[in-house]
Amino acid sequence: MILGINAGKKKTGLVFSCDFTALPFTDLTCRHAISNTGVTCVGGKAAGFSGESAGLTVSATPKDFSLSGDFEISVTVNATSAGITSTDKSIFKVNQTVAESSEYLELYRHRHGYLVVVGSGTISTFGTYNLPMDTDVILTVRRVGSTLSLLANGVSKGSTTFIGVIKGRQLRIGGYVLGGYSIQWYGTIDDFTWTNS
Repeated sequence: MILGINAGKKKTGLVFSCDFTALPFTDLTCRHAISNTGVTCVGGKAAGFSGESAGLTVSATPKDFSLSGDFEISVTVNATSAGITSTDKSIFKVNQTVAESSEYLELYRHRHGYLVVVGSGTISTFGTYNLPMDTDVILTVRRVGSTLSLLANGVSKGSTTFIGVIKGRQLRIGGYVLGGYSIQWYGTIDDFTWTNS
């Protein structure tokens, strides 16, 4: 049991939601705890990230973040031009354990400006959408059957074939450190939801 929820069965419907209106940040579904490393609340409406591996880690019941069926992940981002450098910037990553990246799904802004969805197994890197700076954009990563799609403000920006299962156990939002490698995000993240079908 995690937060009073039966961990043995994958839940359908909304399994995670955070609008980042106040610290400490909480999951509005009351299913998951959120650990915060250097993330601020901006204007009472968004989570603020200033690089230096500032990020949020969301614990999961074992199957809430399992990418074994249809799902939709939606998030509003605003990338600040002040933080643009020659490195990639992570928006979110789902992986099996803190130290293991053999099974994962990640959405990030490539150092050349476009968004990339990448994952282990049968997920190929895809994404051609150039994320505008200092502008709110609603990003959606959606799986329907064997198709994994990226949308920006409801408009398709690419898709790829996704066959198989990724045993997601942890959700990272923003920056993180893994194996000595530091990933950052500069800007805000808001209205993050995860829905399983």
